[in-house]
Amino acid sequence: MGYLEDNCVFYKMTPDLVSKCGEVSCSLDPAIDEFFRKEYYLYEKAHMCVSYCFVHKKDKKIVAAFALSMSSITVRDMDNRERRHVENGIPYTKHKSQYPAILLGQLAVFDGYRGHDIGGDILDFVKALFAEPYSPSYEIDYRFNNVGCCYILVDSLNKEKVLKLYADNGFQPVYANNDEPEGEQGAPPTKALLFNLARLKV
Repeated sequence: MGYLEDNCVFYKMTPDLVSKCGEVSCSLDPAIDEFFRKEYYLYEKAHMCVSYCFVHKKDKKIVAAFALSMSSITVRDMDNRERRHVENGIPYTKHKSQYPAILLGQLAVFDGYRGHDIGGDILDFVKALFAEPYSPSYEIDYRFNNVGCCYILVDSLNKEKVLKLYADNGFQPVYANNDEPEGEQGAPPTKALLFNLARLKV
C-alpha cells in the first residue's frame, strides 16, 4: 500500500476545496507553484485541463496534485525505428498515423509531504485510471477509462532526478533515438515521455 492510498482521499481540485484545505505551496518548482495557486481553475474554465488532488485524511491538507488533458501522438513523420517504438503492442491492423493519449501535467508533491515516493504513487494511480481491467482501490466517482487511450504522455523536466522517477515507473522517451531537437541554449528544458498502456493489459 502506498502513502496516498493509506493516508489520502482523492478529489477534483476546486476553489472551494482549496479554501477549505488551505493554499498549497511547491517551493521546488515556481512554475507549478504558480499553476496551482492561480491558474489551474482558469485552465479548467478554458477546457484545457482538469486538476485533481489528494487530501490528507487527518491533516485535511492537499498533499499532491496533477492535471489531465487530452492529447495524441502523431507518428506519420517518425522514422521506422521510432514508429516501432511507439506502436509496440498495437496490432498491425490497427496502425494509424495518430494515437490517442492522455497528457499528465503539473505533477506536484507539496511542501511538507515529500519523501514518501508520492510521485510514484501518482503515476501508478493514473495508469490504473486508464487501463482496463485495472482499477484503483480508492473509492472515487470518476470513470476515466471510458475514453480510448493508448498512452500516458508527460513533458518532463529534463533533469536527472525527475527523469529517473519516470524511468523507474516505466516511462520511455517518445523519440526512440533520444534525439529531440536542442534549443538555443543546448539541451531542451523538457523531454517528452510516454507510458504504453498496452503493457498493463491482461
